[in-house]
Amino acid sequence: MAQQNNDRSSSDSREEIAALNQFCGTLRNAPIVEPLSYWSTAGKQLKIPVGPCLVEQVSGAQAEIIWGASGQNSTAMAQNDVDLALKRGALLMLD
Repeated sequence: MAQQNNDRSSSDSREEIAALNQFCGTLRNAPIVEPLSYWSTAGKQLKIPVGPCLVEQVSGAQAEIIWGASGQNSTAMAQNDVDLALKRGALLMLD
């Protein structure tokens, strides 16, 4: 059986990924002024403590929050949750 050439679909996928990731990789300083809740991979609700953190948008719908004295803790959060934390003043973007 001959293998079908998927060059066009691969090219389309790369373009879609590039478009989605155009803002990825930008780290922003953002102190947490109220603990932020998130769900662990084990399904437990945990809290990010008050203090400095970095926020990196990893896709249009998700952001990575990094915290701890040496950045040893991180979690992915839905961008909607980050936006709500910003709106209620629990998270402040400094840059």
